[in-house]
Amino acid sequence: MRKPRPWQPFKPDEAIEKNIDSDAVASIPCTGMANIGNTCFLNCILQCLFHGPLWHYLIEGHHKHECHESACVVCDLEDLVQQYARCPKGKWIAPRTLARRMLTEDVGMDFGHMHDAHEFMALLLDRMLVSNLKGAPEHDSHDLQDAQECMTLQHHLFGSLLVNVVECEGCGYKTPGRAERSVAFMLPMHAPNGMNDDSSSGIRAWVRGAAQRVGEKVGVVEGASETIEDLLRYFISPVEIQDYRCDRCHRKA
Repeated sequence: MRKPRPWQPFKPDEAIEKNIDSDAVASIPCTGMANIGNTCFLNCILQCLFHGPLWHYLIEGHHKHECHESACVVCDLEDLVQQYARCPKGKWIAPRTLARRMLTEDVGMDFGHMHDAHEFMALLLDRMLVSNLKGAPEHDSHDLQDAQECMTLQHHLFGSLLVNVVECEGCGYKTPGRAERSVAFMLPMHAPNGMNDDSSSGIRAWVRGAAQRVGEKVGVVEGASETIEDLLRYFISPVEIQDYRCDRCHRKA
């Protein structure tokens, strides 16, 4: 058995990145996935991931060629992508190996039961990160660990750095912001035109937005509903802090 190569920081592949930038979705086949026991939540996440940037890295099979681990989620994903790509038209595949490796009682997602798709997505990204860090040096420092996690394929495709900065309206002083690594944001659902009442939040806003998008397609209603980009812009927009005392001028602003 060959030993795995020493851990190395991830470096984007220029050819693959070019495919991603060109939005080469047309080259990705569309293959069905069998429900092997209440695995619809797992199938829908895999279908979304396989029709995005991750596909272009997995289809090359570079990770498995260098990994040689007996239990690796990224290797399982690469195998599944190969099956997906080679599947004859009109047929389907069954993600059994990945499902049985991921859906275990110790993570609260035992096989054969229905689970939340978002929770599975979070678990899958976490397992991808673990695979990407196999053999990496261990650090006691949280900052060094974060920096190392930023040098992985998981972070390259799904990660982000969020920096919170407070600016004093009186003297203009800005607090030094600390970058925090994240792979998910809880986006507030708010109404168009800046409205933010109770009827525009949570599931009500989602239902209204979904209904509007369907209505636009069939010509019942006009006007664009909010997009993910709109919600992200709202998420990072400035907010006013009450009774804030500036660290430099020591005045409340």
